[in-house]
Amino acid sequence: MTHARQRPFVEDRRGAVYVEFLIAFLPLLVLFFCVAQFADLYAARFVINHAAYRAARAGAVVYPDDPEHYNAVSKDEEVEAAGYAILSAKRNIVSADIDISHGGVHDRTPVEVRIDARVACIFPIANRLMCGVLALEPTRRLEGSARMPAHAARYEY
Repeated sequence: MTHARQRPFVEDRRGAVYVEFLIAFLPLLVLFFCVAQFADLYAARFVINHAAYRAARAGAVVYPDDPEHYNAVSKDEEVEAAGYAILSAKRNIVSADIDISHGGVHDRTPVEVRIDARVACIFPIANRLMCGVLALEPTRRLEGSARMPAHAARYEY
């Protein structure tokens, strides 16, 4: 009975494709997650800028309006609600501060809105690379702003 001749360890090529796959796959997976995280942050920035625009538009229309229509809430709350309504579309925006500056009731100065938001980074590995290595909850701070001319009348009604 003859035994099959065993090949030396150096000549054994079994499993080489598996190792090569792991060497090539892991960096590509990290690259994919980083691109997806970048796209998600870009979409969040777009939503934040749009929320600032909508709040500025609401302020340009609401501030010069008759105060009798706003008995239950203030005009500032109405304008902030317009911004927060848009921000709620993106679920990974964890917090946002809306800062509104405008003139007086019949002042024609533009309404300016600045939004400072924290966006949660959700993709594994990429969230640590792009949003903080040591953070317990990796988030990224994004800002948006908009300016809209006031639509105020020159008279009091």
